[in-house]
Amino acid sequence: MKKACFLLILCLCLGLVLGAAAEGYIPGVIHVYMYVRTNGGHLNVRSWPSTSADILGTLSYGQQILVSGYAENRTWAQVVYNGDVGYVLARYLSESRPGRITPTPRPYVTPTLRPYVTPTPVPYTPGDNYTALNQQFARMTRLDYSYTIATHPARIGGFVNLRWAPSTEAAVIRYCYEGEQFTVICMNDTWAQVWDNTTGHVGFLMRTYAY
Repeated sequence: MKKACFLLILCLCLGLVLGAAAEGYIPGVIHVYMYVRTNGGHLNVRSWPSTSADILGTLSYGQQILVSGYAENRTWAQVVYNGDVGYVLARYLSESRPGRITPTPRPYVTPTLRPYVTPTPVPYTPGDNYTALNQQFARMTRLDYSYTIATHPARIGGFVNLRWAPSTEAAVIRYCYEGEQFTVICMNDTWAQVWDNTTGHVGFLMRTYAY
């Protein structure tokens, strides 16, 4: 009877060892604490030694974890995670506590200023839009008081055109950059006739970009 029980226990143990070997697990009782050494990110704890296995949780850089074995030719480490068995990639574990990661400061890049471009005035030749310009001028409302507006281009580093007439086809007197101030003479819903406080020019700005 004793001999039969002994043989049964021996067969069970042999079956467990062979099953573990078939799964790639290296048998042996290991109880060693190791530390997570990544590039600063988290380390996934998986339910099985495979990158396609479910993620049980994550370990942070420098965190201590109990290793109880290895699998898949020591590619994976079997760990004790929240009282359960999990697997992490062994190459991200270290026997010594890793040092603190100091982030590399990003160098400050001085923005390149766009050179001021003085446009070449183009003489206006009346044509089919001459009537339309007259209508624009006729709708201008002269102000009983004067006030100052500033240019606000649609994009950073851009400019607003100061034109000689209230039309996008009119010649450009000059380019106006962010924050340049002008005194309003008269306006309609789209355009403002302004006096350039810097050059003394009188021209038109679209009110969308000057307020």
